[in-house]
Amino acid sequence: MTKADYRIKAGECYRMAALAPSPADQATWLKLASEWLANKQRRTPAGTDRLDGSQPRRSTNEDS
Repeated sequence: MTKADYRIKAGECYRMAALAPSPADQATWLKLASEWLANKQRRTPAGTDRLDGSQPRRSTNEDS
């Protein structure tokens, strides 16, 4: 996902908050929006989100 994708998701949550039927629902949508924006700040560049920090395994002739 790009940073723009995170902003779009947050914007959708803000719109849903505006339409929420109750204060509790509104609070939930606003929390989700803030989480999308926080994730935008924490996101890693593409290809570096491996949990173990290792590089992807490359095929060699010995693998055949």
